[in-house]
Amino acid sequence: MADSLKEVAPAHMVLVPSPVPVSLSHSQPAQRVTSVLLNGKNFHAWSRSFQLYLGGKRKTRWILGKEPKPAESDPKFDEWISDNCIILGWMFNSMEDRVYHMFMYHDTVHGLWTALSQMYAHARNESRIFELYREISHSSQTSLGLSIADYFGYLQTIWEELAQYEPLSDFPSDGAVESKRLDRRHTYQFLMGLKSEFEALRTQILNTSPLPSLYEAFAIVDGDERRRRLLPSLSLPESPPIVPDQRAFASSSGTHLYCQHCHKPGHLIDRC
Repeated sequence: MADSLKEVAPAHMVLVPSPVPVSLSHSQPAQRVTSVLLNGKNFHAWSRSFQLYLGGKRKTRWILGKEPKPAESDPKFDEWISDNCIILGWMFNSMEDRVYHMFMYHDTVHGLWTALSQMYAHARNESRIFELYREISHSSQTSLGLSIADYFGYLQTIWEELAQYEPLSDFPSDGAVESKRLDRRHTYQFLMGLKSEFEALRTQILNTSPLPSLYEAFAIVDGDERRRRLLPSLSLPESPPIVPDQRAFASSSGTHLYCQHCHKPGHLIDRC
């Protein structure tokens, strides 16, 4: 009778279990978890890489300050200490030595993240912006010794960092127009740095209306470079060698010119 009084969930309802926190007990605190080491100038790129890794571990709450330290009597205290040390280890091992020694005595994840943000996450870092634009203006495929794909990747890294300092959200009224203008500017910068051997292709792209997008321009040039690399170089057919004795004999003896190729009089083989 008691069982019949129990509420039964409708068949169409799906019970979604609450997410289970991911344990870091088997993680290694000594591992590097970012694609780049924090050097003080690349905080935006570094922090994005670190946040993506933490998000994959379901530990983003740690840098947001949403994992307060429990009391020592709390059953979760030991786990909190362990997770805090592991995440701190990830952060420290993803820094260059100079930066690490500046922050090595921070003992909580949120405290360290806050200090790094206050130190490096400037809303606008004019010196860094200037430095990035100067790198673009001085760089070229030849000076860097890179392939088209690697050179494009090099520029893409700089553009992505610049986007952190100069977001399109700064132009709320005409963001779409600014986005197109930015794509055109990147296309010009990419084409400017190409090797001289792509001069004809660069001119062709610039004369195309409308101008191809950045990724379309890259695909065109990259495809041309691949074609050059994969196909054997095509040389023009060599001209038939001139027979010097034939001309000398004809001029000296006064005989009529005779072609040894087509066996007809009136010209030599080099005129055939």
